[in-house]
Amino acid sequence: MRIVTRTSKGGERSWWRCAASSAWGVVCGVCAVAWVVQAATGTGPGVLEAERAARLAALRDSAMAQAYYLRSAYLRNIVAHLAETGRGLRVARELLLEAEVYLERALEYAPSSVYLWWEYAGLNQALGRVGKVIGAYERLSELAPSAGVWTRLGNLYELRGEADRAVRAYRQALALERDNEALREHIVDVYVEAGLRARQRGDDELAREQLRRAREELRGLPHMEKKVRLRMKEGLLCELVEDYGGALTAYWAAAALDSEDGEAIMRAARMEFELGEAAERRGDEVRAEEHYRRAAEAALKVVPGKQGSPEALNFAAYALAVAGVQLDVAEQLVRKAIERDASNGAYIDTLGWILYRRGQHEEALRAILRAHELEGDDPVIMDHLGDIYYTLNQPEKARELWERSLQLDAENVRIERKLRKIR
Repeated sequence: MRIVTRTSKGGERSWWRCAASSAWGVVCGVCAVAWVVQAATGTGPGVLEAERAARLAALRDSAMAQAYYLRSAYLRNIVAHLAETGRGLRVARELLLEAEVYLERALEYAPSSVYLWWEYAGLNQALGRVGKVIGAYERLSELAPSAGVWTRLGNLYELRGEADRAVRAYRQALALERDNEALREHIVDVYVEAGLRARQRGDDELAREQLRRAREELRGLPHMEKKVRLRMKEGLLCELVEDYGGALTAYWAAAALDSEDGEAIMRAARMEFELGEAAERRGDEVRAEEHYRRAAEAALKVVPGKQGSPEALNFAAYALAVAGVQLDVAEQLVRKAIERDASNGAYIDTLGWILYRRGQHEEALRAILRAHELEGDDPVIMDHLGDIYYTLNQPEKARELWERSLQLDAENVRIERKLRKIR
C-alpha cells in the first residue's frame, strides 16, 4: 500500500519522502540549537570534542526516535480509520506489522522512553503477541514501576499459566499499594486455578501444593474471619484439599456471620450429610446420626414448606428421611420435587425411603424398583432394595442386592455387617 500526499503545486510525492525530509529537518534544527546553546554558555571551541559529540548524539537520537515514532503512529492511525469505515481490513495487520518495525527503530534510539514502551505494549496487544506485550511491561516495570504496571504484568503471566510469576508481580504491586484487598484475594484465586489445572493434567502433587498455598494466602487475608464471602471460599478450598471437617467449620462460620445466607446454610447442611454418609460407611452409626440430624435441621431452615429448586427439595427430604424425623414434611418436599422432574430416579428413591421409614414397605418397594429402572445399578438404591427385601422376609434377594451394592462401594463397612448377619 502506497500513501501519497499532495505538494502545494498539485504534484504528488510519497509520505515516506515527506517523513524522511521532515526527520532530516528536525535533525538539522537540533544541530543548530546545539551550536546556539554552545555559544550562549560561552564554552566556545574549547569544549572537549567528546562532550560535544555526546550532546549531538543525544539530540540526534531524540530526533530520530521522534521521526520513527511519527511514522509508526501514522500507520496505526490508518488502521484505526480502516476499522471505523470497514474498508481494507485485510491490509490492517500488514500495516500494524510495519508500524511495529518503526516503533522498534524508535526504541533503538530511545530505549528508556516510557511513552514508547507503552505504545509498543499497546501495538503488540493489538497484534495478539502476548510475549512481546510481557516484554514491554517488564521493561516498564524497570523504568516506571507502579501498582498498575505490576498488576498488568501479573495478568499477562496468568494468561500464560505462569502462576508463580504472576504472584510475584502481584506482590510487587501490593508493595506499592498495600491496601488493595481485592488483589490480595486475587492471589488466592491464582493458586486455586493453578491447582485445578495441575489436577486436570494428573499432577496431583503440584495440585496439592498450589491449593495449600491458596489456603495459606486466604487465611492471611485481613478480616477473613469476619467476611461471609471469604469464609465460603475457605469452605470450598477445604473441600478441594479434602479437609471436609475444615469445610464444615468454615460453612457454619459463614452461616453464623449471616443467618439469612441460605447458600452458606445449605452448604453446611450438605457437608453434614456427606460426613454422615462417610461415618455410616465406616460403621460409625452414632456419629452418622448426629451429622444426619444436623443436616436435616439446617436444610429445613433453607427449604421451608414446599419452596426451592427440585434438587434442594429432594436433598432436604432425603436428609429428613435418613435422620428419621418429620417424615410427613419430607414426603411433601420430595413429592413437590417429583412434580417438577418426574423421571428423576434419585427423587423417587427418596420417596421410597421415606415410605420405608414410615413402615409402608410394599409402597416403598414399588417406588425404589422404579428408581432402579431409571438410575440403573446405583449402590444406594440397591442397598435400599436389599433393606426392603430383608424386611419383607426375602433374605436371598436382600443378600444379592447388598453384594451388588458392595461391589460398587467396596469400603462400605455397614453393608459388610449386613451380609455377615445373614450368612
